[in-house]
Amino acid sequence: MSSQSEGRPSLRGAARTIPSQALGIALAVAVVLASAAYLRFRGLGHAEMWGDQSVILGMALRFVKGGPLPLTANKSSAGIMNPPLTEYLLALPLLLRQAVVPVVVFNALLGFLSVVACYWATARLAGRRAALIATLLFAVNPWAVYYARFFWNQNLVPLFSALLTGSLLLSLAGPRRPAHLALALLWLAAVIQLHLASLALAIAVGLILLLFFRAVSLRPMLIGAGLAVLSFLPFLYYLKITGLADVKALFGALGGQQVHVNLAPFLLIRDLATGQGLLETAAQWRSAVWPWYGLTRVEEGLFWGALLYAAGYTLLRGRRDFFRRQPAPKSVILASLLVWILVPALFYVRHTVYLQNYYFIYLYPAVFMLMGIAVDDAWRGAHALLNGRLPALRPAYPLVAGLLTAPILAIAVWQFQIFQVRLDLLDRGVLQFRQAQDVDRLVDAARRVLAAHPGQGLIVISEGHTAETSPFGLLADFLAPANVRYVQSGRGLIIPEQAVYLDTAGDGWLQSWLGGQVSELAGEEVHAGRDTWRFYEYSPSGAYRPAAPQPLGTWANGVQLWECRVEGKLEPGGSAEVTLLWQATQPAGPQVLHFFNHLVHLSDGRLVSQEDGPGVHSPSWQPGDWFVTRFHIPIPQDAPAGSYELRVGMYSLVDGQRVRLVEGPDALAAARVEVAGR
Repeated sequence: MSSQSEGRPSLRGAARTIPSQALGIALAVAVVLASAAYLRFRGLGHAEMWGDQSVILGMALRFVKGGPLPLTANKSSAGIMNPPLTEYLLALPLLLRQAVVPVVVFNALLGFLSVVACYWATARLAGRRAALIATLLFAVNPWAVYYARFFWNQNLVPLFSALLTGSLLLSLAGPRRPAHLALALLWLAAVIQLHLASLALAIAVGLILLLFFRAVSLRPMLIGAGLAVLSFLPFLYYLKITGLADVKALFGALGGQQVHVNLAPFLLIRDLATGQGLLETAAQWRSAVWPWYGLTRVEEGLFWGALLYAAGYTLLRGRRDFFRRQPAPKSVILASLLVWILVPALFYVRHTVYLQNYYFIYLYPAVFMLMGIAVDDAWRGAHALLNGRLPALRPAYPLVAGLLTAPILAIAVWQFQIFQVRLDLLDRGVLQFRQAQDVDRLVDAARRVLAAHPGQGLIVISEGHTAETSPFGLLADFLAPANVRYVQSGRGLIIPEQAVYLDTAGDGWLQSWLGGQVSELAGEEVHAGRDTWRFYEYSPSGAYRPAAPQPLGTWANGVQLWECRVEGKLEPGGSAEVTLLWQATQPAGPQVLHFFNHLVHLSDGRLVSQEDGPGVHSPSWQPGDWFVTRFHIPIPQDAPAGSYELRVGMYSLVDGQRVRLVEGPDALAAARVEVAGR
């Protein structure tokens, strides 16, 4: 491992003294890093762009454009707000250019630097050959490459986890430099801020420091802890002003109602280490790669074998160095990497959420470091055995070295080809999804359209009714100060006096209401894989008017209901499709309102079924706007036949307080519905 540990044999020393070997290693490192760069940087316009990417990029862009300092990032899958480090990092490329692809390039750069950090740390700890093996496995690992090619909170983690691994192990097993431990705790804080699932790693780091506490310097540890706390200050302030609501939610998520206990964490970590599971995400991809699937089992064997080697060494020899002031570096490294991998896995054996492999992405590059060290130790052990106890077999050393090297090279070649195939499929348009380059082209088109239609604003028809829920939410930030509003296709529509619509759904929802009153802006459509996003101009000759001469009801906030249609399969097991036409006569204000739609059995006044929802996001209502809401009320299988009444209204999402009609009631009987018998 290191030159300080147990008088490492001559191979590492020979690499220093024989120029040809040093040159060979340097060339090999250059090839590995070039491969890592190629796989991570080629064709980044194809990077995936989904809802989470839109949200976190929009928040960073608001900050760059002069908005307040973000106190949080987006909401995690557990319903807890993530700390804001993601936003600060994404703001860096946005300072240079406000577009999507530069942010993708920045993420890829961090991914590439994590590979460089893997080589640096492993070489310092265990020598250049172990570092070369670890870095090669990391450079071409399919999951590592995949996550480096699009931005997401956890995709930013590997660089900081690599720096954390290197800094912590060097502080305990390398030349004692106080800065290493202080920086390690700062990197740990960064990893946790980027993805809260990394809290399990804090337990692992704490256990490592406890096992080797006599080798820990108190002053740098306190400095590092102080820096870590300082880095959390914006998020701590957020927790304070929200009454620790997210802390309570975190404990609620950990406690959970539905508990699962299984070995899924170990299998997910195995997948991250070996690349398993990624090819299954696209049948065209799997069918196009070389069918060398046996190499997956070889790498899986290497992964489990490295863990067993670290466990065996720690139990048989390394544990003697626990609590020593000067522990053997090899004991520190193997025990620490073992704890690094096992503790998070054990922490999540009991879980209340569906686990994903990226919950363990902070184990990059520790898993590869351990595998590289295990192979290097096997190499050294074979060399010592053939030079010592079995000198007659010394000529067989090249064969042994080849047997150790060939599987690693075969795995690397195959995994490189796996991602090369994916890149080719992306270039050919075989793998289709929303991509970064598509969104950049959409932003450019929207800017041109709004410049040609000053003051009209943009209404985006998509999968979400707000910037936070729409995959195109970042348009509001890129196009600011233009007025960008969102409606969910098939669920809501805003009809102002005039506007430009961006229809990303393409399902005819817009045309079903405005028909010939909208005209497509030719030449501005954006083709994105199988989708085409089109712009429409709405500029009617006269004001939009419903068929009814007067509203069905008027609420105290100035909202009027003008039309109500009930369609669908009106029988048990069917659903009532409720379409309502409203008009806002005054600003709605910041309060978020939801609509309720109740199906009440007239004979006994019993509420049989309902559907609530936002319809059209109330803060986006403007005076004079007409807006459409559609709800689907399920009719229970045991619903009795007969007459029902549809009662509608609205309430505050914060406190549930209903908005009353001007006449006084809090619900309007909007329609009578007849439900047929079975």
